[in-house]
Amino acid sequence: MQKICNLDSQSNCYNAMKRIQYLIKDYFDFSQTEVRGFIFLIFLMLILLIVPIVLKSFFSESNLPTERNQQDLELLNEAITTLKKAREDDSLAKADGDNKETKVEDNLMTEVKPFAFDPNAISVEQWKSLGLKSYLADRIVKYRSKGGRFKTKSDLMKIYGFPQDLYQRLYTYIQLPDNAERQNIHKELVQEVGEKTSEENNKEVISNKEFVQSFDINTADTAQLKKIKGIGAVLSERIVKFRDNLGGFYTIEQLKEVYGLKEEVYQEVVKYAKTSKSFEVRKIYINTADVNTLKAHPYIGYKNAQIIFNYRQQHGKFVNAEDLLKTKSIDENQLNKLKMYLVF
Repeated sequence: MQKICNLDSQSNCYNAMKRIQYLIKDYFDFSQTEVRGFIFLIFLMLILLIVPIVLKSFFSESNLPTERNQQDLELLNEAITTLKKAREDDSLAKADGDNKETKVEDNLMTEVKPFAFDPNAISVEQWKSLGLKSYLADRIVKYRSKGGRFKTKSDLMKIYGFPQDLYQRLYTYIQLPDNAERQNIHKELVQEVGEKTSEENNKEVISNKEFVQSFDINTADTAQLKKIKGIGAVLSERIVKFRDNLGGFYTIEQLKEVYGLKEEVYQEVVKYAKTSKSFEVRKIYINTADVNTLKAHPYIGYKNAQIIFNYRQQHGKFVNAEDLLKTKSIDENQLNKLKMYLVF
């Protein structure tokens, strides 16, 4: 009897499967092979759905860490947290120290009072008093101790990390020639000082002084300048060359910018020299001038000329003098001196 029941059950299952296959085939218009593949996919999907449930029940709460393990984990996390906090405190302390050092240096920068100096001679402390950071001052002194020398003002920028803005502020105080063409200027000064040392030549200077008359500094030649006490052949040529490169003096005080012109000699010059109100300085068309024209002007120089030219190429014409400040290479002091020579 039991066998008959089993046979009936199997027959019912078989018939049910046949009916399901028929329904699938009829509904989807599948072939017999496609029906079998479809049924196989359904079984596979059921298995994939059941497996995660089985695995979840297998890994029961009995497999989780014990209470002791949990305590160990909490202690470990606490130790990690303490270590992180200690590192953060060290970082904050270091940052605070750096900020204090920066503030000290910033205060020094605000108290800087530039003075005339020779970068080949001043000490670390003097560099720091000019606004230079300690490590840069040490770097310069070490460079000199190994035989390095600064021959022109721009040589300072060869020191790695030397601030561009500080260089611009100190430019007029650096007691070095402006460019490589004037590297031998110290030798010329020594030669000039040695001129007319004899008593006979001194009498000649005194006698010449009696015939000095007032003159226009923008039209004077070297012969007129040499009549001034303290001015010889070298210095007179230097004054004329500086004047011609500028395009003329718009104020007599510009003579102070001539390298090697001492204060006492300047005072002698201003007794006789003047600038005519009718004189017009030679101007530069800043929006059309090429690099060679720009760099020839003493108030611009090669580096600024290249920056101005490149800025003009990228951003277009300068509308007014203040636009030159956008190049970041010219500060307000330079601009105030230069604007008299510009045309827009």
